[in-house]
Amino acid sequence: MAIAATVGHRWAIAANIRHKSSKGSYDKQCPAGCEVHGNCNRALGRCECAIGYSGPDCATPLWPACKLHPNATEMFCGEWYPKSCECLRQCYSHICPKGPQSCERLYDLTNAKCFERQPGFEEVLDGAKWDGGSLLPDAAEAGVKYYHKAPQKSDGKSFGVVREIEREEFVKLQGPAGSKGGPTALHPNHCPGNCSYRGACMQDDKEQQPYCLCHYGFTGERCEHVGANPGHQHACWNNCQGRGVCRRGFCHCQKGWWGKDCGRSRAFGAHSARRAVHKLRVYAYDLPWELAYQPEYHVGWRDHDQIYMAWQVFGELFFNDSSAVRTDNPYEANMFYIPAMTYVYSSNLGDTLVHSKRVIDYVRTTWPFFNRTKGLDHFMWLTNDQGACHWPGSTHPEMANVIKVVHYAWHNPFGKSIPTGWNRLPNKHWGCFHPLRDISAAPYWLNQAGVAAAAHGLQGAKPTFDVKAIPAERLLFFAGGIRHGDPSYSHGVRQELHTRFGRGQHPNITIHEGRCENYSAALQGSKYCLAPSGHGWGIRLSQYMIQGCVPVIIQDDIYQAWEDLLPYADFSVRLPMSRIAALPELLASIPDADYLQLRAGVAKYWRAFVWDRAAGGMAYDFMMASLQNRMLRLQARQFHPLQQQQQQPAGYGVAEQRGL
Repeated sequence: MAIAATVGHRWAIAANIRHKSSKGSYDKQCPAGCEVHGNCNRALGRCECAIGYSGPDCATPLWPACKLHPNATEMFCGEWYPKSCECLRQCYSHICPKGPQSCERLYDLTNAKCFERQPGFEEVLDGAKWDGGSLLPDAAEAGVKYYHKAPQKSDGKSFGVVREIEREEFVKLQGPAGSKGGPTALHPNHCPGNCSYRGACMQDDKEQQPYCLCHYGFTGERCEHVGANPGHQHACWNNCQGRGVCRRGFCHCQKGWWGKDCGRSRAFGAHSARRAVHKLRVYAYDLPWELAYQPEYHVGWRDHDQIYMAWQVFGELFFNDSSAVRTDNPYEANMFYIPAMTYVYSSNLGDTLVHSKRVIDYVRTTWPFFNRTKGLDHFMWLTNDQGACHWPGSTHPEMANVIKVVHYAWHNPFGKSIPTGWNRLPNKHWGCFHPLRDISAAPYWLNQAGVAAAAHGLQGAKPTFDVKAIPAERLLFFAGGIRHGDPSYSHGVRQELHTRFGRGQHPNITIHEGRCENYSAALQGSKYCLAPSGHGWGIRLSQYMIQGCVPVIIQDDIYQAWEDLLPYADFSVRLPMSRIAALPELLASIPDADYLQLRAGVAKYWRAFVWDRAAGGMAYDFMMASLQNRMLRLQARQFHPLQQQQQQPAGYGVAEQRGL
């Protein structure tokens, strides 16, 4: 494969023998009973608890009022489906331990509906007495009060203005954005098998049969199966390697095993290995669920937009990596992966700081490895719209030094002025991205494999992308949001282009506001496709590369995916915003022979933007090559301190090289 020569084997694809300890056992013991609801991490001597459990032996349920059955081991803390008010209060105490400003999860329990049964209520379910937990009361149950927002109790947890509501309003749930209505919540006995008390019983309207909407980690008509919900990635990375049971994202491992994917059975000490020097070795921290897990916003699906999920796809591939790059011995590692799941806590627009700082503080106070380099050999994913733009700089070196793996890589060289709308930028000397430290990674989108197969003729299909053809339908194409009046959006590029060339002002250029029908055909019929940024990063560069349209990148000072590895001038046109007025003439002046070379470059390098390995994707390999580069750079710094170099601003390509 031609692209493999570009990446090479610099990150040591070939397997290498790992160092083995001959110094004896480094195992530490955990409290008795740990493995009932947890795994014994024998490297730390700490019981790692299943989601919803705490304590030194993982015996303490944090949300007992959220159970749906007296014998249930699982507790569900989402806010969309109504719960008991006590369940909401218990969840809030965990999610926001110091009040609203300390909230870590991206859902608002303070606006949830809840119910309270009569004091002293008790019933028998399957032979066990209990107080009803969060099992939805049947319509015939007497004495139940229904609320919008939970009433305050003696613990002082306040949810704002509480409103008592009728049952009819209580059971009617909010539908998706833009819909006319949502489903109705029913008691589980209206659904098959009571949804195994692992899901919510729903009915879309009275003419349709009720159905089970399973909680995350369960599937089946009755929620009887353990596994990922339809459309999800695996609930547990690496499917726990067959050594454990997946409990809603937590691998409950067989005795003697622990770790994110039940991949560890041996502890290591400081004398078990030397730190690798020439070959990349990556160690992934095992973070407790209280720091990094997949919460439910609603029921089942967690409201994640799949274009932000490269961090999870990377994790799937990393924990399945059979090469010697991944190591279970932190003492031989030269790079450290912090699987913080930051996007889960911030979504695309939320603040990543509260969660990220908490995770970093935990890592640097639990293990010795962070402090020896002040975090310079540690990396985290930040796939939100603006990546690390709001992270502090030199005032918080423990955060500034970490390698940020982002999709939005705006660098602010030479002390340039900050664009309008970016007043919250703490690091005005280098912006959101430092090219000598951070990594600009390709994003993921759900149908990458299918689109790639159609465009490039994988698995025997006839390709729709002809590398030797020159599309004649139009010179330049773009479809997407414009947002006139918002200068921070795309740094003004989309607005400028739409003002000059939109609404049919140019016969050979289409700048379409909003979505368009038959998007793939529009790309394939265009010589060039415009790749601006958005509120932060944009996904169009990846789409164009995979579908075979030569990208025109107008993103001043923004580093693109794998830009330290890929020869962008071989497959794209790069222009500064100042040349937008001359865009038609600049593109038209590129000779056909040069244009066909660009198409050949697209055909050569599109795999770098695909994560799915079944479709020939090599994004994971490029990620490892990027880490290898930074590892070698850090090795050099031990002898030749690397100064904060001033970089040539990103934003120059084929047109500039031709003097256009």
